[in-house]
Amino acid sequence: MLYYDKMSKYIVIDNRHITTTTLLLTLKCDQKTKPILFQPGQYAVFSFKQKGRPTPARSFSIVNSPSDHGIIQCSIRKKGKFTNAAASLVVGDKVSVQGPFGGFVFDEKRDRNMVLIAGGIGITPFMSMIQYATNNKLKNDITLIYNCKDQNDMPFVEQLIEIEKYNPHFKTIFTISDGPVNRFKDYNVISGRITANIIDTAIKKSYNNKTFFICGPSAFMDAMTDILFDQGVSEEKVITETFNQGSKHKLGVTQSWPRKVYTFGAVGVILATATIMVTDLLTNLPVYSLFNFSNQEDSNSTNSRQDALDNQINNQSSGQPTTNSGSSPTQTTVKSSSTTSSPVCTTTQSGVTTCV
Repeated sequence: MLYYDKMSKYIVIDNRHITTTTLLLTLKCDQKTKPILFQPGQYAVFSFKQKGRPTPARSFSIVNSPSDHGIIQCSIRKKGKFTNAAASLVVGDKVSVQGPFGGFVFDEKRDRNMVLIAGGIGITPFMSMIQYATNNKLKNDITLIYNCKDQNDMPFVEQLIEIEKYNPHFKTIFTISDGPVNRFKDYNVISGRITANIIDTAIKKSYNNKTFFICGPSAFMDAMTDILFDQGVSEEKVITETFNQGSKHKLGVTQSWPRKVYTFGAVGVILATATIMVTDLLTNLPVYSLFNFSNQEDSNSTNSRQDALDNQINNQSSGQPTTNSGSSPTQTTVKSSSTTSSPVCTTTQSGVTTCV
């Protein structure tokens, strides 16, 4: 749960349309608030007061570079009550921010050669990554493949073209699904959706030693991951974020690389459950059921000795000769204080004495 009063306080310093449907909101940290530190690719949660009451919190990817200390930019596509209300924010208005969130981040040591595949407003986290690498003059190779339906509703086109001019390690391929592409005169633009052939051409069919980031609508993300997996790219090298600007507090984030972690976790739970069941079974079973064979053997041995003794006594009582069952009886004389003759007693090896 997010509490408005505990969120970091920022002030609007710019709010403008960058396409007919997309806003770029720029915020500066209030002097009394510690600025939020974020990594390129992460997102934050935003809320502001409307008619004196806090709006529901909404999450948006951070557009600018972490190098811009105390500044947070977010790109908002107008499509609901919150986003339309955000369009009315003016310079000086206060916005509460909480974050950062998300693991969809650029790691300059890990991602030495990366391919960014963007669908629509999914370009926003990539802008943070690209600007961070450019501002810090990193030598990481970055290839951006950027698709939109309409050339007139494609945010950050001019900025990306400008960045490519002075960053030798960055290049962009634009694709337009529908309509004309005359906006991109004398530039690298392709009509149609992103296909396997377009990706092949963009990276010269070299899929090894690359990290692939994908951000966009869910269907777009699924199509792109299928293309990469068909080309033999491992799950660990594909990082995806489903862009879901809407009523949820957090974006729907999925990353391909943890799938094995989830699988191993499920196996661990199953094994732990089985171990507990076996332990409980051993604890609750009666002892005699576990050692039944041993007890039965001892009982049989005792009964055989008792049978031999009974036979011996019966034979003596009937005057029949005693059958030796393997143990030689010993003669013991027991003295008596009477004048009658001393009885003759027989003791077996098992310790039973009989007197007659």
